[in-house]
Amino acid sequence: MLTAIAVNFERLGDRPADEDTSPPRPPTAFQIFPDQNDIPRPKPWRDLGT
Repeated sequence: MLTAIAVNFERLGDRPADEDTSPPRPPTAFQIFPDQNDIPRPKPWRDLGT
């Protein structure tokens, strides 16, 4: 398993830095419902440190 992880790191390192990233995915029904019903949503885990 560690070998597979290492190979994936190598593949990521070989990608060009200027390669465009994929566009963000559209929100799911579970993400849309609280917004439509004025229900507050918690911040995503990636934004908790900011």
